[in-house]
Amino acid sequence: MIKSTTTLLLILLYVCKAEAQSAQYKPFEVDLGIVIAFPVNNDLKLGIGAYIEPKYNIHDNVALGLKAEFVAIYSKVAAEINGEEIDINVSGITSIVATSDYYFTTDVLRPFVGVGAGVYLLGDIKYEDNVLSKEHIGSRFGFMPRVGVVAGHFRLALEYNVIAGLTDLNERSYFGLKLGFEIGGGKIH
Repeated sequence: MIKSTTTLLLILLYVCKAEAQSAQYKPFEVDLGIVIAFPVNNDLKLGIGAYIEPKYNIHDNVALGLKAEFVAIYSKVAAEINGEEIDINVSGITSIVATSDYYFTTDVLRPFVGVGAGVYLLGDIKYEDNVLSKEHIGSRFGFMPRVGVVAGHFRLALEYNVIAGLTDLNERSYFGLKLGFEIGGGKIH
């Protein structure tokens, strides 16, 4: 799945480079930032993570990318108090997603919408009663609609990561509030 997604993205980049290129923006950029995750499963509470997303601007209003993201979502965390044991339950989600964004303007403030699809790798870590256990849930296909705004090199976005093929008990889909910045890219002066 990862190989086919990467191959498809490379083919798209090659074809787009041959056909078009952004006139006002530098062709390559890399987005970096943090993610605050809000899971749709009520048993999970809140999460945090990080992402990196290299992109190629095929047009002033269109960018293609490949997002790699890791999010840790907790369901139970208890601190050690007066020698009592620590209980920790964390779900880890790693995703590799091919993305496309459409920017509505070419100004400094650029609202956008985007979509993505790819693979999500899922697992849980539990530490209870002095026993560490890991559960590998596996990989699943997922997709991701998003909206946001870029102001200069600062990026703010809201994504809905929909992970298919899981039962209610193992549901791991989440909303991600992303705060980040772009390295490279920007307007050609």
